[in-house]
Amino acid sequence: ERRSSGEWAALRVEALSTKEVRALTEADDDSIWVGSTDTVTRLCADGKSQEIRLNTWEVNAIIEDFGDIWVAEGRGLAQLQRNINGTYRTANVFTEKEGLGAKRTFALLRSSDNALWAGNRGGLSRITQDGNGLSISSFGVSNGLRDPLVQTIAEDNEGNLWLGTENGGAVKLHQREGF
Repeated sequence: ERRSSGEWAALRVEALSTKEVRALTEADDDSIWVGSTDTVTRLCADGKSQEIRLNTWEVNAIIEDFGDIWVAEGRGLAQLQRNINGTYRTANVFTEKEGLGAKRTFALLRSSDNALWAGNRGGLSRITQDGNGLSISSFGVSNGLRDPLVQTIAEDNEGNLWLGTENGGAVKLHQREGF
């Protein structure tokens, strides 16, 4: 929707296959990524679009990091990579097998130290990249988190992470000290 003259007017985007929008992000190339129930759609500034169907029942968050698009979704953390022709494809879906706290992922944040954080049903997962590739470490109840279901993540000006949980309220993670 757009506000003009003090009123909201709905914007219709023909490229979307559904009216339900669950996640939005703007990428560095000025494209807008829209997440719906089982699809992410890339809306380019030139009017072109690309729809990517995911084998999932929910898309909860989208973020750009490490040059890729990351999607928090029901079956894990999907990594979308750009093809040579400029379109995107699902390159990987990370789950517990790769180190996530749980496959069902709800929230994403890129922190000031360039880590990608994923809130999931098992707690909080930290994804970093170095010369050897991606590394995933996870933190849950055994690490002091009161509630393993992390639904939202924010970072304050001091680099501390704030987690919104299902039943444990808001939790502050001091980057140097832990929960």
